[in-house]
Amino acid sequence: MLDMNIGEISTRRRRYIEAESPITRRAVGIVAADLLRERLQADESSVIGVGFGRTIAEVPSCLVGMSYPKAKFVSAMGSLTRSSAANPFEVVCHFAERTGKEGHFLPVPFIADSIADKQIFMSQRVFKETLALAELASFYIVTLGQCDEYSLLFRHHLLSGIELQDLKRAGAVCDCMGKFFDANGLVVSSNLNERTLAVDLEHLYDREVILLCAGREKLKAVKGLLKAGFVKGLIIDGYRALSERRVSPEGEPELMHDVVTSRARLPNNDVWLHHS
Repeated sequence: MLDMNIGEISTRRRRYIEAESPITRRAVGIVAADLLRERLQADESSVIGVGFGRTIAEVPSCLVGMSYPKAKFVSAMGSLTRSSAANPFEVVCHFAERTGKEGHFLPVPFIADSIADKQIFMSQRVFKETLALAELASFYIVTLGQCDEYSLLFRHHLLSGIELQDLKRAGAVCDCMGKFFDANGLVVSSNLNERTLAVDLEHLYDREVILLCAGREKLKAVKGLLKAGFVKGLIIDGYRALSERRVSPEGEPELMHDVVTSRARLPNNDVWLHHS
């Protein structure tokens, strides 16, 4: 029998997850595009707030033959400091190009170097105008990131190694919309929460927020974030939905929450939409 140490097993598992992730992100993107199409058909003048992330970046490429020039896409968060297809600027531009709509983005970094720097950014007229538009959004499409060395924020150097370790010690398991949450859905105690630039979390509790989540490595993160209470809808790949499966009193399978409907299917990969 071939012996492997824990490090080798972990490396192999990570490679497997990385190979699987583009497929799951694409699947979730297809379902999100269908949902977005339905919403725009119902209200052609919608304002849609978008976060950033590789899963959201898949959605525009799944939109075909749509033209709703009265609608607007606006980033609900500041940007990554490096070029990336997952950057809010690129994501909003791709939505606009695909659909003929207006695109607006917050021209500030996602994380300011200090609270004082954040205040300066927030005082700028263009920031105020774009944020005001983002707060008018009919609904928001967001993703989450796990708090580890594979996260988008760490790999794009928005988080230092010391900051990441501090977040872990504070109990953080994920970030979403500019806040870092623990496994109970509570915002952790961290200076970083005071330095992010995004639509205020309290504003989201009164709006419809659709969370896109792809990849089994985010299981702990999504379970924690759902407890925060502001996510109203969840589009999730079937691998993680099935790992959360339980049986209802009537003997029917339940996934994540009480009502889940299959919306799209790729080979060996179901995608599920829960809407509360």
